[in-house]
Amino acid sequence: GFRSRITRLDPRDPAAPPEILLTTPPGRHDNLEGLAIWQSDSGATCLSMVSDDNFLSVQRSELVEYALTETLAGGATCD
Repeated sequence: GFRSRITRLDPRDPAAPPEILLTTPPGRHDNLEGLAIWQSDSGATCLSMVSDDNFLSVQRSELVEYALTETLAGGATCD
């Protein structure tokens, strides 16, 4: 199964190790191919990802969304 990982790099410090923001176990999602990072009106940083089934019955189309927990204080959501 597929698994996903999203890391954050600091462009001001290229030598700094990458920060792992998300790691999913095998099979949680399909082959997530697209990523959009955006900020909601309430202040949450949201990660929206998409996969397509490639017209194959063994794959699935998905639109998944995660929020960075560091931005959820005060009730912020990906709305």
